[in-house]
Amino acid sequence: MLPIGQLLLLAVVVPVAVRAKADFSAWTPATVTASNGAKNLVGNTAWTAWFKNGNQDLRTQAQPEITRCTGPTSNVWGASFDDGPAEGTPVLLDYFDKKNLQATFWVIGAHVAKRPELLVRAYQSGHQIGIHTWTHPRLREISDDEIIAELVYSARAVYAVIGVYPKYFRPPYGNVDDRVRNLAALVGMTSVIWSKDSQDWQNTHSASLNTVVPSNFRTWLSSGSTLDISLQHDLEQDEGQVAVTAMNMLLDAGRVIKPLSECIGDDTPYDNPILSRFFETSGLYSDRWGTNDFDFDRKALSSATSTVSASISATLFNTSTAIATQTLVVAADAVVKTATKSSTGDSVIVTLWSLLFLALLF
Repeated sequence: MLPIGQLLLLAVVVPVAVRAKADFSAWTPATVTASNGAKNLVGNTAWTAWFKNGNQDLRTQAQPEITRCTGPTSNVWGASFDDGPAEGTPVLLDYFDKKNLQATFWVIGAHVAKRPELLVRAYQSGHQIGIHTWTHPRLREISDDEIIAELVYSARAVYAVIGVYPKYFRPPYGNVDDRVRNLAALVGMTSVIWSKDSQDWQNTHSASLNTVVPSNFRTWLSSGSTLDISLQHDLEQDEGQVAVTAMNMLLDAGRVIKPLSECIGDDTPYDNPILSRFFETSGLYSDRWGTNDFDFDRKALSSATSTVSASISATLFNTSTAIATQTLVVAADAVVKTATKSSTGDSVIVTLWSLLFLALLF
């Protein structure tokens, strides 16, 4: 036995897989200016042909839009927020953390590239993540190739940060038709819109925002509306703030706030084997990564119970910039998907060894 006062440190080495925060500094898809002035992604005919001509074993028929919850109880409400991660996202994440509730965040690929730490935080908090395209176009007005590109790039951005491929998407403006639905189905996605529009987007940066949105929710609740999926946004801070008011109104009225997957009874919202196959076996896609010179946002990981040092070993493919071995602070219970990310020869291998020191005082 050791003398009293002497400290014995036992080092326990535990392998934990985490996904390092993706660096998008060299990862901006090419865009083209349309006749209406909009910036649309440049489509890829080879991608479209691959999705249209293959995957017979994985395909399913395009489904009608999901617009409402189905349960499990009649007082369920599907709260959902478009256009993040952005200024309004932290407001909502703080609120939902305090209430121990989850919702659905429909993320824009270009915004994921700018604020990946917010996506990490939302996912770790149990919120559902869905695709909201890369440039927020009116999908009915762009080509097949452009629609496929919008969904593919956005899904890959989400995967780069949290390691999953969503199988649900929300078409911007609710602008969808059979062609869009069928193309999305080829990519393994189903369209989700809404049954209640809060109209926050029409009143952002206006005093009317704090009147219109609560008034709409008050009207719906007084009429006994249930099983709805509501449309709100987290692009601006004031949208996030008024959403907190709306969520409190729902709770006060006895509604149960749930993410989409729970309110429609789907426990596999990230089961998208078609996208996995495309990125891993098609040979048609290459990631473009920049220099990985950043740390995790510590505020975004404040809910984690412990932190450890992670050694990042990365091998890049099709880029002239090599990433050196670095150290960054991550949560021990951070995203624990696969430790290896590969795409057509690309690989970013992230390995975390957690050192747990147990002090025994004799």
